[in-house]
Amino acid sequence: MLAKEHIFYPPLREQDGIVLYLDSKCGELDTLATDIQEQIDTLEQEKRSIISEAVTGKLMDNVEQADSGLNWAKQLPKHWHTIPSKYLFYNSDLRKFHDDEQLTASQKYGIITQKQYMENEQAQIVLATQGLDKWKHVEPNDFIISLRSFQGGLEMSEITGCITWHYVVLKAAKPIVPRFYKWLFKSSVYINALQGTCNFIRDGQDLRFSNFAQVPLFEPPLEEQEQIANFLDVNCGEIDAIIAKKKEQLSVLADYKKSLIYEYVTGKKEVPLAVSDMAVAFDPHIIMLGIVIDKLGKEIRGKIQLQKMLYLMDEHIGLNRSTQYYRYAHGPYDLELDHYVEILVSNHWYEQKHQGADLLVPGKNHADFVKTYHDAFSDHQKEIDKLITFLKPMKTSQVERIATLYAAWNDFMIDGNVAPTDSQIIHEVMTNWTNNKANTKYSTWQGTLDKMKKNGIIPKGLGLHTLPKM
Repeated sequence: MLAKEHIFYPPLREQDGIVLYLDSKCGELDTLATDIQEQIDTLEQEKRSIISEAVTGKLMDNVEQADSGLNWAKQLPKHWHTIPSKYLFYNSDLRKFHDDEQLTASQKYGIITQKQYMENEQAQIVLATQGLDKWKHVEPNDFIISLRSFQGGLEMSEITGCITWHYVVLKAAKPIVPRFYKWLFKSSVYINALQGTCNFIRDGQDLRFSNFAQVPLFEPPLEEQEQIANFLDVNCGEIDAIIAKKKEQLSVLADYKKSLIYEYVTGKKEVPLAVSDMAVAFDPHIIMLGIVIDKLGKEIRGKIQLQKMLYLMDEHIGLNRSTQYYRYAHGPYDLELDHYVEILVSNHWYEQKHQGADLLVPGKNHADFVKTYHDAFSDHQKEIDKLITFLKPMKTSQVERIATLYAAWNDFMIDGNVAPTDSQIIHEVMTNWTNNKANTKYSTWQGTLDKMKKNGIIPKGLGLHTLPKM
């Protein structure tokens, strides 16, 4: 059947150009993705370290450590008591209640209903209909030993339901702060100890209460359990939020890479060809850059000013929403900007004058450039004039603030928050863009945002989500 399908066959020269271009662009994206993944790995390692240090009392101030007598946690606060785990938790064999909903234990989601698991994974699983009389009743603050507990620790339930009889349900035999033991049972030091009881385990083999009972536990005072749990809730929550954002960035990168490959191999976009005095590739940024230069005239103050204006024409007017912008210290930045300038200069459409800034002035072939592309964006001429008239009198720092706020606001809309508050937009810029953004006063950001709204500079949630600086 495949032999009968028709496929497109670009000229070899164009095939070579597409391959070289995608090799370069995808290589840049892969490098960025690798860097982000390394940041995620570092954060996850930091989180594991914080949990292990906190649950064993290493982060408590002015507390004397002593030999605990435990193989898996040799040093603990001197006033903490060790206890056989079977005296702190007992194996509950309470059978399911009539109205119990079926639960599942997942290292990814914790203890959730099987219905919720199917929704999260967008997959269908077969609910049990036989042998339910053997299933076990689960209540909030119970701990579950599942097949994967030797890999990722025990899970604490926050809901009521029932779970398969293959699993072990643990209930506290003494007063405890469940959240403390939730963190303890997910710590790498405890998981390593649990693995030491089951080095014969193969995938699919049950982990039993007898394995749990082989790892003695300890009892910090209840108020210290509460303090440690609160500390980990806050600090690990912050780390998880950062990790989630970085994973989202990886997802955006992956989607962009797929889109990039599709658009170029199907001819929806053309690879910029080598330029000469007589022929150039039709790149909208090159044309837009020339338009901006001509309209600014002697008001050009450098590449940063040009870049921000190009960004706003891309996103606000909608001239080209497929360009990937990155979060640089001076606002949203297109890594290809220098390449656009090189094309303008190499074709003598413009000349670069170094007078305190990279001033671009018409070159000897400027008239040809204008003649060839004078109507490239004629349909948007009024919008272009309006935007440039608004931005032209401003200092570069003002234009940069507008572009940055616009980008952060647009990112919120892309993510589904179509009406972010002013405080959300400004907080995103001051805390999650680059460190230098915190140096500008909140009131300055607010004033700029007010001016944008007054002049209708409001994003529509289109284009690509900005990415961290490469």
